[in-house]
Amino acid sequence: MKKLLFFSLVLFISQFANGQSVKESFDDSIRNQIHYLDSLTLYNFEIGQDSLARSLCLKSIDLKKKEFGESSLEHASSLSILAEILLDMDNDKEALCYANEALQMRKDISGTNSAEYVNSLNVLTEINYCLSKYDEAKKYCNEAYMISKKALGHKHPEYARALNSVALVNCAEGNYTNAVFFGQEAMALRKVLLGTDHPDYFQSLSNLAAFNAFSGNYMDAIRLGKEVSLLLKKKYGNMHMDYAGSINNVGFYYTQIGGYEEAIRLFEESAEIQKTIMGIDNSRYALSLNNIAFCKSELGKSKEAIQVGEKALEIYLNLYGTESEGYEMALLNLAAYYNEIGNYNKAINLATDAKVLCQKIYGERHPEYAIVLSNLAKFYYLKGEINKAYLLSKEELDIRRETLGEQHPDYLKSLQSFSFYCNKLGKISSSYQNEREAIDKLYTHIRSNFAQMFSYKRNRYWNLHSNEFCYYYPSLVYQYQTAESISDLYNKSALFAKGILLNTDIEMKKIITESGDSILLNNYLDLLSYQDHYNKLIETPLAERKTDKDSLHLMILTLEKELEIGRAHV
Repeated sequence: MKKLLFFSLVLFISQFANGQSVKESFDDSIRNQIHYLDSLTLYNFEIGQDSLARSLCLKSIDLKKKEFGESSLEHASSLSILAEILLDMDNDKEALCYANEALQMRKDISGTNSAEYVNSLNVLTEINYCLSKYDEAKKYCNEAYMISKKALGHKHPEYARALNSVALVNCAEGNYTNAVFFGQEAMALRKVLLGTDHPDYFQSLSNLAAFNAFSGNYMDAIRLGKEVSLLLKKKYGNMHMDYAGSINNVGFYYTQIGGYEEAIRLFEESAEIQKTIMGIDNSRYALSLNNIAFCKSELGKSKEAIQVGEKALEIYLNLYGTESEGYEMALLNLAAYYNEIGNYNKAINLATDAKVLCQKIYGERHPEYAIVLSNLAKFYYLKGEINKAYLLSKEELDIRRETLGEQHPDYLKSLQSFSFYCNKLGKISSSYQNEREAIDKLYTHIRSNFAQMFSYKRNRYWNLHSNEFCYYYPSLVYQYQTAESISDLYNKSALFAKGILLNTDIEMKKIITESGDSILLNNYLDLLSYQDHYNKLIETPLAERKTDKDSLHLMILTLEKELEIGRAHV
């Protein structure tokens, strides 16, 4: 469920958009053969026939090495395209090898200020992002952004792609507001440069939906995700892998608001398309089955979830053997379903297998390994082995501190879990200290986000985190009972909960007033006027109302969103 499918860049050649035959212009010269193979490669990549595109690309590479030499831009271009095809086929590690080779070749031939070099940097950003190598992704992303901005200008497709890469990196770091902002910038630029019928525009729209989901804006994510699906269906029809991926994403967004029945419908449609196009033994079909199993689990149908989950596990086994990322994910999911039916020993055995496999694939100091430890800790706790849960949680916390940093949302979650296990072992002082650190970070995180939100988002965001302030933290203070803890409780929960909405309104007004943007300020003053009118309107009897309440509320929400986007530019 955690892997999100992003669309890869396609260097689309319009003359083949309708599958037009190119045999008429074909002759026996090597360069014409290369042109023919390249055209067919891009066309088949465009329509989702990745295996055929890969085969054609490899043939083109062999000819290019003979015709142009191994150190040529033509050869490098095909290596880069091959990397993108492999990325689309979820063969990330092999894609990384070809992308690195293309980067070095382009650097040597064209230099670091060329569009070809920036293209390779962008490809490497996306591959490292998919491999969860976020530091590497950030390194390539920053270089691509700076070079493309300076050397290529703001109206170049590779600059737009670099903006998209910046958005991905911000998303990986938990900076979802920035991810949405840069994602919108990339989408707007691609719309102007390429139009709304181009795969890169679809990619931006799809990523923007994902960033909104990570920000908690699930209805916006669903709306954008559906828009992507409609565009893809219009361009390719419903028997296309990208269309299947898009409805799979929409299904994921529905799971975040509890819409499991609708999610299952979308996942099943996606699975059927993937099975029809690629057969049963393909990784994306297995991913869809994993998603279906998850939804059945959430609906309380754990035994059905186990049956579907075991099918996914078998596919990964047939495809990659027992040492693949997909197999590890399926093992961990199955462990969770067995845990739900009370078979804790089976759950622990499966999760332990996933732990060993994850260690081989990623190593012990990796965020994915921390996820396995978190799940295993939960299973041991439910079995009653609290000390083992405590030790696993401590290791998980250390890994996330080292790999993600102490400001990352996942580190915050680990702090809260570790505090819980400390409490269950009677380590009240340690539990309080860890929870206090978590509260401090949550306090900073909420204030930072609230300053960029308007009321409709604040309420939803506060409801998500209020339990820590209003229930769990006060219960720890009650157990710890020191003057410092009681004073801290008052400052961190009572005063904070009462004052935050007022304070952030003041901060928002100050930011907008000091921006010097007259349009932004006028919109903000209009919003205040509408809000005042709305508050008076809801106190007015229905028979005496001269304005429609729902229409006014919609105007307020629309203006708030416009101001939020404008605030991101300040």
